[in-house]
Amino acid sequence: MMSNLGTLVQSVGASWVMATMMGSQAMVALVQTMNSLPVMIFSMIAGALADNYSRRRILIMAQGGMVLVSAVLATSICFNVLDPWLLLALTFLIGCGNALYNPAWQASIGDVISKEDVAGAVGLNGLSFNMMRSVGPASGGLVVVVAGSAAAFAANVLLTLPLIGALLHWKPHYPKPELPPSMWEQRLVPAFVTSGCLPIF
Repeated sequence: MMSNLGTLVQSVGASWVMATMMGSQAMVALVQTMNSLPVMIFSMIAGALADNYSRRRILIMAQGGMVLVSAVLATSICFNVLDPWLLLALTFLIGCGNALYNPAWQASIGDVISKEDVAGAVGLNGLSFNMMRSVGPASGGLVVVVAGSAAAFAANVLLTLPLIGALLHWKPHYPKPELPPSMWEQRLVPAFVTSGCLPIF
C-alpha cells in the first residue's frame, strides 16, 4: 500500500512539473503515456522473466531502479536542470520498472501463502491498490502544494524503501522446475552469461 501510494504521488508530481514547464495539455497527457507505454510493450517479456528467474531478484531490481529514477527526478528539480524531455525519459524509465515489477509481483503471491489462500490474497492485493488510488492523487496534490514537486518524488522514494527492505528480508523457496530446460535456456542464456550480457541472472 505504501509503495502504491508513493507511485501515485509521484505521478501527480510529474504531471504538475510538466504543466508548469510547458502549459500544454498534450505534453501533460504525454507524461501519463510515457508512464503506461512500457507496460504495453514489455509486459510479455517481464512475464517470461518472472516465470523463469528469481522473482524476488526481479522485484528488488525493479523497485530499486524506480527509487533511483525518482531520486534523480527530485535532485534535478532541486538543481533546476530538469527539462520536459528529460522528465519524459525518466518517467518512461519508471514505467519500465512498473512493467518489470507487476508480473513478478502478481506471480509471487503464490510464493508467500498457501494455494488455498491465493484467491483471497489476490482480492486483498486489488483492494489495497484501489484504496490507494482513491487517496493517492489527492495526497500527491497536497504534497505538491505544501512542499513542492521535488517532495512528491522524494515521497515516492521514502514510501518504497520499506517494500525493498521487506523484499530483502524475504527468503522464498522456489521448487526446482519439473520440465527440462528449453533450447533457448540450454544454448543462448549460457552464452549471454559467459559474454557478460546477462550479469543479473
